[in-house]
Parts: sequence; structure tokens; C-alpha cells
Amino acid sequence: MTDVFSKAPFVRSFDKVTLITGGSKGIGKGCARVFAAAGAKVVICARGREAGEALAAEITAKGPGTCHFEPCDVSKTEQIQAVIDKTVALHGRLDCLINNAARFAVGKSIDASSLEEFQSMLQTNLMAYFAACKYALPHLRKTRGSIINMGSVVGAFGTWHSVMYNTTKGGIHALTKSLAIDEAESGVRVNAVLPGNIVTDAREKLEDSLPDATAFHAWAAAGRWRRPAWPVCFWPATPLHSSRASSCC
Repeated sequence: MTDVFSKAPFVRSFDKVTLITGGSKGIGKGCARVFAAAGAKVVICARGREAGEALAAEITAKGPGTCHFEPCDVSKTEQIQAVIDKTVALHGRLDCLINNAARFAVGKSIDASSLEEFQSMLQTNLMAYFAACKYALPHLRKTRGSIINMGSVVGAFGTWHSVMYNTTKGGIHALTKSLAIDEAESGVRVNAVLPGNIVTDAREKLEDSLPDATAFHAWAAAGRWRRPAWPVCFWPATPLHSSRASSCC
């Protein structure tokens, strides 16, 4: 990790107070590691206290940055507001918000999906992003900070029997572009990262649930489902997005 930042002095030791939703697993976990390795003061939030506290302790021990865990269910907007307030109380400011927490369901057509399921997914995957942006922006305007929303390539081109999840990701892309325009005058940068085939625990559990799990694992590993990547493979890009250096990109 150190070698990565030795070639990127604009993000090395950049001391950003960064809040990451869904930061205890998968992509959020990878982001937390990379930001702390760059020197950030990271706060991760998630529902699972045990995993979150263990990761925070591990990251802080490695340094040079720090990591603190706060429990939060992002489907409850009042908890999002509370974790933002606690982050500011802990560190005195907020420089970067990474909206990452999400749930997904694939393999379900619109006929097999209920309105209640879709509403629940919208609440976690889109409303939570909107709420986090709304509550974080008063603090981010003071620091001329940044928001990084975790979108997905499937929100741009769609995939088979994933209509609910893909719709929420498309909504995140629209939210990001609109908010970037609105907040330009306040100096807050708003970007989205669109991951593709990322190997996370959630994706592996999904694959294991498929009828032909062994064949699918082999098919995906061979690169037939695009080239797979791991959560820390390209996340050196996320500190760049949160850095003032990104204003020239």
C-alpha cells in the first residue's frame, strides 16, 4: 500500500476526516484501509458492531491514519444524521463522505419482485445516499470537501433479472450528477465510482446460492464475466477524488 502512495504525493498523508457507510465489509472495507493508509481519520459505520470494531482496531494499529466505528442502519435516516453528528463531534469537521452501504437482489424478474421489496431497496440504496448527502453538506461546505457515491456499471447498462438493484444504482448516478452541479458554487466536489465485477463476501455468498455455483465460480474466475477485481485493487483512486487535486481531473 505504501508504494501506491509514494507515487501519489497529493493523496499521501492527507489527513482527511472521512465517513464511510457500510465500511466494515467489501468495497467499504477496502476504502477504509486505503484512506487510513493515506493518513486519513476514518469513521466507518455499519450494522455489525463486532466486525466494525475489529476492523477499526486493526486499521488504527497499522496507521498512519486512524479508524473509528459507529453502529448505523442506513435504512433509518435518523441514524445517518446521528453518525454524521458523531463524526463531527469526534474530529471537529468532515472532509469526505463515501456513500457505500447497499443491499442487492439479483435473479429476480419484475414479476417476482414485490413493491415492498423495491421500496425497501430504494430506502437503503438511494434514500440513504440522499439523506447522507443532505445531512453532511452543511459540514462539507465549511471544509470545501467531497462526496463519493458508490454507483455501479449495472446502473449504466443493466443486467439480467436485477431490475430493482440496477434501478437504484441508476438513481445514484443521477443524484451524483445533479448534486455536483448544485454544489459547484460551494466548492464541494461530488463524484461517483462505478465498480464492475468486484469479489466481495456478499458476491461470493450470492454465487454460492446459485444452482450451478461451482460452474459459475469457474466461469467468473476465467474472466468471462469481465475481469474480476478485489476491493483494494483500484481504491487508490478514491483518495484522489477526495483530494483538491481532483479539481484538475
